Amino acid sequence: MKNPISKFSKIALLAAGIGLMAVPVQAGEMLPAAVEIIEDEEAETEPADLAPETDSETETAAADTETETETETETEIIEIETEADEASDKTPKGTLHLRRGKALKKGDCIGITAPAYHIEDDDFNQTVLFLKKLGYKVKVTDSCTSSMGKLAGSDKQRADDLNALFADDEVDAILCLRGGYGCIRILDLLDYDMIAAHPKVLIGYSDITVLHTVLMQKCHLATVHGPMASSFNHIYSEYIQQVFKERVELEDVLSEDDAALSAENVFDMDISLLKGTPAEYNVTQFLNGITSTEPIGDISLPEGETLKTMVPGSAEGIIVGGNLTVLTLLLGTQYELRGDGAILFIEEEDEDVYQIEGMLRQLIVTGLTDRISGILIGEMTGIKEYEDRKLEDVLREFADQVGKPCIEGVPAGHGENNMFLPFGVQAEMTANRDGSARVTLLEAALE
Repeated sequence: MKNPISKFSKIALLAAGIGLMAVPVQAGEMLPAAVEIIEDEEAETEPADLAPETDSETETAAADTETETETETETEIIEIETEADEASDKTPKGTLHLRRGKALKKGDCIGITAPAYHIEDDDFNQTVLFLKKLGYKVKVTDSCTSSMGKLAGSDKQRADDLNALFADDEVDAILCLRGGYGCIRILDLLDYDMIAAHPKVLIGYSDITVLHTVLMQKCHLATVHGPMASSFNHIYSEYIQQVFKERVELEDVLSEDDAALSAENVFDMDISLLKGTPAEYNVTQFLNGITSTEPIGDISLPEGETLKTMVPGSAEGIIVGGNLTVLTLLLGTQYELRGDGAILFIEEEDEDVYQIEGMLRQLIVTGLTDRISGILIGEMTGIKEYEDRKLEDVLREFADQVGKPCIEGVPAGHGENNMFLPFGVQAEMTANRDGSARVTLLEAALE
């Protein structure tokens, strides 16, 4: 898995011989005030009522009372342990309804944080402007403008920022800045009880696979595999290029007050003008996804794309998974993906085909593929192949060996298309013998 760091670019908008320059948003101006995480005070437990002592009417009666008390105590302990087991860190079964975040409406707040790598030169201004023009408030954590090597600040800072966004009742959704590497380093620093008590949607992919897996298993929280803040770094640039291509009049694009060039009002974006650009599918998926309280149903595909059967059959369960490298990184740890009865989604980029084969074998020998009900294969981009070893052969061998329903072509991952794919919601996959296939999301991702 390789995540190139984007280069700094200001928003340059040139039209009809008129230069229009939007001053980059200073991330520091949008940093939220320090968020105080207030933990709920533990409720004081009242001591159990004590049975009044008798005047020793009979020793037998006293002994019977003691025996009954011990039996009741043992029963209570067993019940408590059973409840603890049911709320353990194992992945919930495919039929369990997980906690989920709220669907967004205008005026809601999206928090942006960086749990993994940072972005070179803090260039995510266009993303912030894009979200604001959609009508959302935006909070940006300190980690988004920090760096420690390639990481977005220290492990403690990145963990504190993620904890703070979950604890902040003003924040309605969390958008990760980018992936890369680093999420596994903050797992022991997250406040899982607090996060479980403040469910909200977390969106990201790549290294964010770590958080998808752990928050589902430890907090019973549904998340979304989807575009990150870095995914919209050049959204306005692509839009303006399309405006020029379509020869749309500048006055039809700019809002009346844009002469002020304020960060709050650069220009109104007509999403329909993104048609034909690389951003069209991702933007449409993102906008529809974050606002809907209805089940997605059959997943929509980019124009010209189809789902294909690798192993015929049907399966139902919650969707789990993410980046293949990250999933194998978690194997053998307390955080590894259980996936009991679930549909496993995998994607990858920039790996050697033999490395892909090795990681897929790890999923088999560690027992993960025994526990799942089906497999969805997403974008596999930039894979180095050899004359005698092709990616398609490796994937087919893997699917055949697992022997469970398998579909390829899901438009999610590091490729050009990256759909809004909810994790932890009930889904159904149908892989037909004629090669056609369908994936249907049966539950809403948000409430």
